[in-house]
Amino acid sequence: MMKFIATLALGVALISFCNASPVRKTRFECPPAEEIHPCTCSTNPKKIVKCEDVRNLDIVRKALEHRFQVPLPTLYITNVHTFQMPHHVFSNIPAKRLVLNGSNIRQIHDDAFDGQDTLGLLILAKDRLTDIPTEALKRLPHLRTLSLSGNFIMKIARESLTETISLKYLSLSENRISHIEKNAFPESLESLMLYENLITTMNGSVNGLNNLENLSVGNNRLTSVKNELNGLTKLKFLSLIGNNIFDIDGSFDDLVNLDHLNLAYNSLENVEDGLYSLKKLRSLNLSYNYITDIDENLFKNVNEIQNLDLSGNYMSDVCKTLRPLKDIQQLFLSNTNMKTIDYDCFKGMKNLEILDLSQNELTSIDAITGHMFPKLSYFHLQNNHLHMFRHGLKNLRNLELLDISYNDIVTLKGHHLVHNTHLKKFMIEGNPWECSDHLMEIFRDLEMRTTKLVGAPPCYLSKEVL
Repeated sequence: MMKFIATLALGVALISFCNASPVRKTRFECPPAEEIHPCTCSTNPKKIVKCEDVRNLDIVRKALEHRFQVPLPTLYITNVHTFQMPHHVFSNIPAKRLVLNGSNIRQIHDDAFDGQDTLGLLILAKDRLTDIPTEALKRLPHLRTLSLSGNFIMKIARESLTETISLKYLSLSENRISHIEKNAFPESLESLMLYENLITTMNGSVNGLNNLENLSVGNNRLTSVKNELNGLTKLKFLSLIGNNIFDIDGSFDDLVNLDHLNLAYNSLENVEDGLYSLKKLRSLNLSYNYITDIDENLFKNVNEIQNLDLSGNYMSDVCKTLRPLKDIQQLFLSNTNMKTIDYDCFKGMKNLEILDLSQNELTSIDAITGHMFPKLSYFHLQNNHLHMFRHGLKNLRNLELLDISYNDIVTLKGHHLVHNTHLKKFMIEGNPWECSDHLMEIFRDLEMRTTKLVGAPPCYLSKEVL
């Protein structure tokens, strides 16, 4: 009896030891190439199996099923000449990522993805789907990323995706969507891409998506988003570029954590009342609207702006608008009908890195060259009426790119660029240069400093030609 107990104890100890030992994971390895033809497999630089220009998915299944001991890191299938995704086609080819695009797939059977319990990313892009394959997607319990972009989907029906409970990233861009029903999206979504569709209203479909951080509805047919973004307190990125929105009053009241807002190419005339709640906003694009004036109090309240684009708006007094923005880093004022600039317009903007004043009516830039801008690296002045740099550019010592193309500049003085030792690219085409020996010497000195001249006059022979 004692011997039996001792033997039993030893057995238990051995079992415990085996259970405590780490289980060695099987590595992903490629089988011999002839075994998976016409597909290919590689492990460097990425672990991926590719099947391209295959006649149908049955050929893929026969080539790959039961060939791998672990789930494929990425299975990439493109240009498959088939109209449907048949039953159980991937059941014995488990993968973590499945990309199937550029094919003619129009129908996906409900059980097409059976056996894909490890699938976390699915891309069915640039195919011919007209509907979201709701039933098939329900079989993917761990799906986090889904792209159906570039298809022919016209409608997102109620609860089309609500049972994909792990889904966080969804792209339905570049379809033909014109109608979205309420409760069409799962509450788990963090990122939603709907750009380049035919959407005229969001129909309250994103209200209450409390985890949403990224929303892109650019290049659609929206005229308003009022009451469409309620409850999106975690939203950080919002793009509404290329719609026909004319009023944003009260539209963004709940977006208290918004960091990036793009409203370019809309029909806005006034913006103040719609932006006051966005106190954490750092990037704002209002370019190519119909804005003529922005109350300076807006940027006293929304004062964390680092990137501002007002290009394409005819601003009556842009300097009044800009004065509170002392921490701005990137400022775009192209094509704003600017004729003159107050001398103190940009004063104090010590963090400015990019300044675009192109396509205006400026004859002088004393407002910039007369002050210190220690971080300014990219300075765009093309398509103005500049004649000269009265102060030189000694206050802009970190310039890397300077574009003065298509102005009225005929010459430069020796001291104008002597302090700009970091200048890498100098764009000068389209000016009526007077090709004096003095000007040629300045150009040669710049090239000796490895500054690339773009658009030098024909009378100048660069060192490469000589």
